[in-house]
Amino acid sequence: MGQKNHLLKIISPQIQEYSGIWPDDQFIPARKLTRKLSVQLSKPIRFEYSNGRVGNIYAPPDLSENILNIYRGILDILQISIKKTQNIYELQENGVEGICHASYVIQEDKKAGRITVTKSKDLNRCQEKISVTKGAAYTQSCEICQLKGKNLRSVSTYTYAMKSTEDGAEISEVISQETHQFTPFNELDGAASTESRQHLFLLELINQSSSMPTEPMEKRGTLRYQFSNELLQMPMHLVKTSLNDTQIAEALENLVQINQDKAHPDAPQKFLQLIQLLRSATLKNLQSIWKKNAPKQNHRRWILDTLPTTATPEAIHFIQTRIEQGELTQVEAAQALVFVLHSIKADCHGVDNATVLLSSPYMQRNPFLRRVTLLAYGSLVQRYCTTVRTCPDEALQPLHELVIEARSRVQEGEMILGLKAIGNAGQPASMKHIQKLLPGFGNAASGIPSRVQGEAVMALRNIAKKEPRKVQGIIVQLFMNKRNHAEVRMRAFIVLLETKPTLALIATVTDSLARETNLHLTSFAHSYMKSLAGTSLPDLQSLAATCNIAVKRLNQKCDRLGYRYSKGLHFGAFKDKILAGIDANFYLIKRSEGILPTAAVANFKVYGLGVSTDFLEVGIQAEGLQQALWRNSPPYRRGPRNNSTQRIMEKVSGWKPMPTIKPLAVAYIKLFGQELAFVELNQNDIQEAVKLMNNQARKDGLIKKLINLLQRGITTQWTKPLLVTEIRHIVPTALGLPLELAFYYTVVSAAAVQAKVRFTPVPSNFTLPQLLNTSIQLDAQLTPSSVKDVIAIMGINTPLIQTGVEVQLKTNTAIPANFTARVHLKNGNVKIETPPWQQEYKLFSARSRAFAFSRNIEDLAAAKVTPIHKFGTVNRNFRLAKNSSANHEQVMETVLPLTIPRGSVCTAEDTPDIPSPTVHQACAKANTFGFEVCYKTSAENIAFATNSPLYKVLGEKSIEVTINPVITPNAIKKLQLELKMQTADQFIAKVSHLMKKRNRSDTETTQSEDKLALLKLNKFYRAKQAKREHKYTMSSSASSSQTSSRRSTGFTRQPDENKKEHTSNQHQYAPKAESRDGDHGHRGPNRGSPRLITHQSTSSISSADQSMHRHSKHARHGLFSSSPRAGTSSSSTVRHRKTVNKRPSTKRRISISKRCKDGKCTLKYTKTNSTIMHRSEEGHSTWASSSKSSEQGSANANIFQLRFKPSYVNLSQNKGRLSFESSSESSSESRMSFSSSSSSSSQQSLFLGDSVPPIFSLLTQAITTDGKGKGYQANVYMDNSMEQRAVQLFVDELEEGGSWRACVDAEMPNAHRAVAVLKWGKDCRDYKIAAKATTGHFEHHPALLIKAQWDKIPQSLKETVEMMADELASFAFMLEFSERHQKSPSHQLWVIAAATSQRTLDVVVKTPWHIFSRRALLIPAPLPFDVSSPSVQQRGLHVLTDLPAMISVTSTAECTVVQNKFTPFSENSFEYQMPEDCAHVLVQDCTPELKFIVLIRHSAESLSVELSLPFSEIEINSTTIGNLQLFINGSKTSLASLPFTDPRSLTIERSDNGLMIKAPQVGLEKLYFDGKAIKVAVTPWMAGSTCGLCGQGASQGRNEYQQPNRRNTEEILKFANSWLLPGENCKDTCKLMKRTVKLEKLVSLHGQETKCYSVEPVLRCQFGCSPIETVPVAYGFHCLPVDSLANPTDEQMISANFGQKSEDLTGTVEAHTACSCSSECR
Repeated sequence: MGQKNHLLKIISPQIQEYSGIWPDDQFIPARKLTRKLSVQLSKPIRFEYSNGRVGNIYAPPDLSENILNIYRGILDILQISIKKTQNIYELQENGVEGICHASYVIQEDKKAGRITVTKSKDLNRCQEKISVTKGAAYTQSCEICQLKGKNLRSVSTYTYAMKSTEDGAEISEVISQETHQFTPFNELDGAASTESRQHLFLLELINQSSSMPTEPMEKRGTLRYQFSNELLQMPMHLVKTSLNDTQIAEALENLVQINQDKAHPDAPQKFLQLIQLLRSATLKNLQSIWKKNAPKQNHRRWILDTLPTTATPEAIHFIQTRIEQGELTQVEAAQALVFVLHSIKADCHGVDNATVLLSSPYMQRNPFLRRVTLLAYGSLVQRYCTTVRTCPDEALQPLHELVIEARSRVQEGEMILGLKAIGNAGQPASMKHIQKLLPGFGNAASGIPSRVQGEAVMALRNIAKKEPRKVQGIIVQLFMNKRNHAEVRMRAFIVLLETKPTLALIATVTDSLARETNLHLTSFAHSYMKSLAGTSLPDLQSLAATCNIAVKRLNQKCDRLGYRYSKGLHFGAFKDKILAGIDANFYLIKRSEGILPTAAVANFKVYGLGVSTDFLEVGIQAEGLQQALWRNSPPYRRGPRNNSTQRIMEKVSGWKPMPTIKPLAVAYIKLFGQELAFVELNQNDIQEAVKLMNNQARKDGLIKKLINLLQRGITTQWTKPLLVTEIRHIVPTALGLPLELAFYYTVVSAAAVQAKVRFTPVPSNFTLPQLLNTSIQLDAQLTPSSVKDVIAIMGINTPLIQTGVEVQLKTNTAIPANFTARVHLKNGNVKIETPPWQQEYKLFSARSRAFAFSRNIEDLAAAKVTPIHKFGTVNRNFRLAKNSSANHEQVMETVLPLTIPRGSVCTAEDTPDIPSPTVHQACAKANTFGFEVCYKTSAENIAFATNSPLYKVLGEKSIEVTINPVITPNAIKKLQLELKMQTADQFIAKVSHLMKKRNRSDTETTQSEDKLALLKLNKFYRAKQAKREHKYTMSSSASSSQTSSRRSTGFTRQPDENKKEHTSNQHQYAPKAESRDGDHGHRGPNRGSPRLITHQSTSSISSADQSMHRHSKHARHGLFSSSPRAGTSSSSTVRHRKTVNKRPSTKRRISISKRCKDGKCTLKYTKTNSTIMHRSEEGHSTWASSSKSSEQGSANANIFQLRFKPSYVNLSQNKGRLSFESSSESSSESRMSFSSSSSSSSQQSLFLGDSVPPIFSLLTQAITTDGKGKGYQANVYMDNSMEQRAVQLFVDELEEGGSWRACVDAEMPNAHRAVAVLKWGKDCRDYKIAAKATTGHFEHHPALLIKAQWDKIPQSLKETVEMMADELASFAFMLEFSERHQKSPSHQLWVIAAATSQRTLDVVVKTPWHIFSRRALLIPAPLPFDVSSPSVQQRGLHVLTDLPAMISVTSTAECTVVQNKFTPFSENSFEYQMPEDCAHVLVQDCTPELKFIVLIRHSAESLSVELSLPFSEIEINSTTIGNLQLFINGSKTSLASLPFTDPRSLTIERSDNGLMIKAPQVGLEKLYFDGKAIKVAVTPWMAGSTCGLCGQGASQGRNEYQQPNRRNTEEILKFANSWLLPGENCKDTCKLMKRTVKLEKLVSLHGQETKCYSVEPVLRCQFGCSPIETVPVAYGFHCLPVDSLANPTDEQMISANFGQKSEDLTGTVEAHTACSCSSECR
């Protein structure tokens, strides 16, 4: 048609379809599709072509874009760029896929006149890539991850055979092949591929002119692929939309019918099909469907669940109309709007439609819905702006206007909402609006609440992903400004590290942290960088190396900061095998040193497919709730303040109260970096809930309404479909057909409920008291179910044809419940009955399969599906996916019947053996209850070809969990579960009965038995005493008989009086007798029990020697070590047995010798290592030894050498019924002493059920048709009536002849010992595990020993313990424990924890294989007791009841004043000389409530303290002689009348040499004053809410020197003077006042003469007084033009808010501190 214009026409097109195993199956002609497309394919097109370049393309207007793209694919072959001067070259070339990198190789055969041109295009290196991605707007590309392997790699090659002509060259043949390779894992382990091939060759040249087509043509673009405006079909469905109304109605009806009882397995597929149909529906279609189905509840629900997901313009208009006309309920409207905004198409029309929805009046009436929709709108703006180069201002305007208006009105809630929505949008254009709310960037930002500032910082996170450098400039200033709130700075640090700063910037921040005084901030930054330094994530490697350097510089300062400070934690893992990873970050932000953080954030980031996304983030901020929990009394309610309080605050110039914390708790959730919703819990919400609960009439009305509904019966069916994920990536191929990668995740949940309630008797009025006296029966049938579909597809997807590969995972869960429950609350009885299983029921199933599919729109019934795992497929097909060149020559010829030389392809390899499918199944039977639970797994994959993750995923796998009936000898009628609770009436009645019974009969029998036992023991004792009277040395005692009958078994360590014989390793024991006065001896609870003790002074009898050896062995392990607290009495008795023997002992011996003086005897414990000749005679003993006693460590001994020393009461008090000791221990103890535990246990019943009723019983049984029951019964008994607390649990088998039993017995016989034993098996004799807890000392610290031992345990439990022991070593290493390999008893485990301080523990763990130890292990919160107090040892295990206080109690900082030295809460002391007779605010409640104010006043004669409370005034004065005077409400109170208590939580008492005032309800923990020193502490919930000279009440307060106007200063004098209360005139005791001072000289500022005034008032003497003492103080000055108001007064300064002006310069001013006044002022 000319030199440049050419015509292209397809003649006799043929379309063939292939689906099967290559190359066994054959191509099948698609005749219906060919007839459908022949008309359009036969239409010619015109194109421009010059020098191998394709230009504009012209086509008829009615030619569809999809057909035109096929023409483009043909023309793309003709696109060639020839350079005559080069044979090998590269360039960017235009094509169907866009402008991509192309490489040319030209080979010329001049003899034959042939030219071969090979062109290769790398479709991953494109200057302008043609592609469409939907559903992945919230992901970020991970370029470093892609360096390890590409998930999608595409390449095309073209081979041209050309002949030289006179005019240039003639193309005779072209072969093209394009490959798209995709894998979700590493491409080196295999990938799925799609290939397109074309072969064009020149048949003939006809030299004739062609006629122009008569059909008009128009310009339709160039060679580049054009996406059609037609509706995109889902790749798993090919739907005809010609009969839309009918199809929608049929699909809707089908979904309703198949999901009646439970979720149908096909429901997700049907749901996706309905979405596709509704996307193609017109507004008329939607109105017609709604009109027919709106009255039908189930149909209505499916429409409203599906329509918002489509989010087409027609759907949005339809929903908006229904809302405005009031056809939707509030819940339906809220759900529809939220889903529409998150699903709407991100284009200009979608943004406009969303803006209209935001302005809806309905949206303004619902605060929560407005909040959620604004956040969703921000997400929509973010998705829209990723598709355009510049985000238009119109899209962001609604969010910016919201923030501007909220800032002007100072509406905190609205500012936060606007910032969160702007953060979702994440556009750099919003930065200037955010900066205006950040401190240091705006004039009004200083008055913005810290919570708003924190949200402004977090709003920069998504912006930082686009503009990291700009955000860094803002964030670094916020972080390094020490005046900013610590939490704001921590959040700034989070954002800073997310921008991946450079080493230089991190070094700057590190240098600032090295000088930081706020330990919370330092700890947070250090811990976060330390955890980041060890990450394995590829895109954080540079940041990890940078943080590693920073951490080393901060280790010396921060490495020992424990979890009481704020922490940032990072955990990351990345696997190269699958090119995927996870990044978890946890931020714990605290304001105090308690265990609970004020804010906690958990962020999870996911890596995969070459991108990363912030998958999930949840956060909670509960500072207000924490403070509410810390209040131990009802919250203070503000009433009218005292006049004195008002006068005081009027004197504090410029005082600004701290903003109150409005929300008690705030929680939010983010998905993919977008905040979906946040909720706030306010005090008003709690008050409304309390008001509702207190409204008895309304509460009874709600109960009655619910009960009436249940009596009538409930029958309902609920379904909820949800399209969770729809991700689609479409790229063109060389054929002009689109290749699509798609991922869908769909969930359909359903529940069918039938319930009915019966009452016996029927209450006349359904009030709560009547319901408690009624028997309630509930009959219910529940069938909750859920079906989930996960689908991944790769293939060609057009409105005409679909072909490709699909991997599908389907899970189905259904848990039916059919039961009858009977409840009688008054009797404490609950009984649940259910029928037995009658048939097999599938509880859970999951199936994954991979298959190839092929379908076309004209013959949907002929769609073909071929499973990939089919035999023979792997070797011949999927091996080609990994290496496409390894193809059969025959296959190549079949596909491309070209002139390809022989032998140019590889031969096929041998076919590997194909394994059979793997099937596993097992069942867990419960024959007692007549059912079994079985699982079955089946796997048939292609991993035998290549062991890679992709090949393991492909194939067919399934798992099923079923519950089946089991045939029993006697048919089961029903299953029963019954719970019986012990009611209060039954408990009192039974206890009274037992007490009466004991008083009548048990007393006589018990006393007689006790007396008989005592007489027998006494007789035995006196007989032995008479025979050996000459062997004992008796001490004089007036009450020897009483002592002998009440002697306790105890040991004590005493220093030897002979210093020469005393060594550090000699343990000297003395028997202890109870003192009559109780001054030294310890009296146990069983004082009357006879206890005898006999010690051998010397011994060479082998059995006795072995006994001593065992005793020494246990002493080394701390079992019998004595306590240094044990004392001795003046009257004691020691008996010695005469033994005469002579023999050499072993080389190493342990012996006990006697030493007596002044009627007192001690035992000396000696260990010798050489041969000893031992001779014993009557009354004395001699020792001959060649070596000295060995030494046993020192105070700095290795922790492995230290031993646990149990409390002394363990040897004297009753040890209870249970025995824990091993055989060796018991034998040794029996030789050492006669314990009273045996006698006491004989008097006590082993079964608690004889004395107390069970607290509850649980019966689980199956009742057979003959009325018999079989199953298990559990009874729990608890005895708290005596000092020895005990608990017993018994589980018994009910079946006749059954002997299986489980027994748990636990008791705490005294405060220092607790024992628990678990036994189970036949009559509780097969297996046993015992555990013991003992208090004592470890070194000199209070400690707890927990010891567990077992005799025999099941093999499965043993394997589990061994596996846990293996993991214990790595866990201990992570916690920096020391390890020693030492074999210990194989059936024992020891744990020793010693409290070395309130913050640290020494821990020793002893296993059968290792010993682990760690000194000074930091714990997250301080122990709630003083570890150095003697009461800790006295209370023993009872101190564990204080541990829950660790959660709510935080360490209370203390402020002290001693003379001129002030130590505020931050513990940074300073010196300040207070002006005489002028009061200062020491500490006060700085909230608007003003609950308390403490003033301090210094004069030449005395020091006074004043406390102002809302209900009282207290003043304490110290006189010159040191006495204290107390005034309460102006009246003098005698100190002798103390303590003083006010019912409004005020206590005044004497403490040491001073007075102690406590008012915890108003926040004052204590105020101590002794005339010289003052100590103040506030309650934990007041931390951070105080001000004054003591600071903010937090030990790590950020505003150390904060003035009344809430400005911070570093000048101590300026800070202290600001809290001085000036006098009213010169006659007042305080002669000072505060005035604004003018700088004496004029200052040139910005080239203009100005006069400057101090921003804050300066101390000056009153009028009529002159200064006699001054101090220089630096103040800030604000300057005014010289021609302004001449000399403004202080009142004019105040009216002009001069104190809020900016400081133009700083100057030094002489502040007056002492004044001399005229006689008129006296």
